[in-house]
Amino acid sequence: MRPSIVIVDCTKQDINKSLKEFKRKVLKSGHILELRERKEYTKPTTKKREEKQKAIRRNQREVILDKIVAGTLPQSTLSTKKRKSFKD
Repeated sequence: MRPSIVIVDCTKQDINKSLKEFKRKVLKSGHILELRERKEYTKPTTKKREEKQKAIRRNQREVILDKIVAGTLPQSTLSTKKRKSFKD
């Protein structure tokens, strides 16, 4: 998807309002997102790998939430990270 050109008419309004409107239109059009993506080249295999990892994490999160709702998940598995205790 190619973003369209963003145009703001500021002849009859304050420059600050026009700038605010311009920023909003640029965010909605996707120019900033495309700029970030094009900043550096990512190989197609890297994109696929990242999408696959995101899908795996999403699936794991859904499984854990389903187990929590069903009540079959032991409480000890929720807190896997041990916290450090500060001693005076």
